Amino acid sequence: MIVTTFQPVFNPHFEGEPIFEPEKLSMEGLFALADALRTVAEVISGLSSQPRFCDGEQLPPHGDMLQRLCEYINGARSLIHEEALKRPPETDADRRRKVFFVAEEYADGSCGPLSALCGLSRELGKLAEEARP
Repeated sequence: MIVTTFQPVFNPHFEGEPIFEPEKLSMEGLFALADALRTVAEVISGLSSQPRFCDGEQLPPHGDMLQRLCEYINGARSLIHEEALKRPPETDADRRRKVFFVAEEYADGSCGPLSALCGLSRELGKLAEEARP
């Protein structure tokens, strides 16, 4: 399939066919895909800062396309993250994976350390409560 237009905002559908449906994945699948997409986004980010993709203040067309691809991948990562956080864990392995998604939410540097620790503690407490018989 050739895509002739690309939206900088995440759009999980191309030509009417869904290409990204995280709600169909297991927690293991969400974790694996999140990890893979994080690596891809980091590689693209590194590439986009090279002089061949960035010449001064304005991106050349190929640099812009690379940047939009990274935005698309990060949009997919956000959907995975949202799906993992709203889903109740069914097994101990799922619970451990959910801890990763919860921790990732507070480790992005968007809040101060004390706030991050308080939020993380609160969310992990909820997971611990859910795990009790």
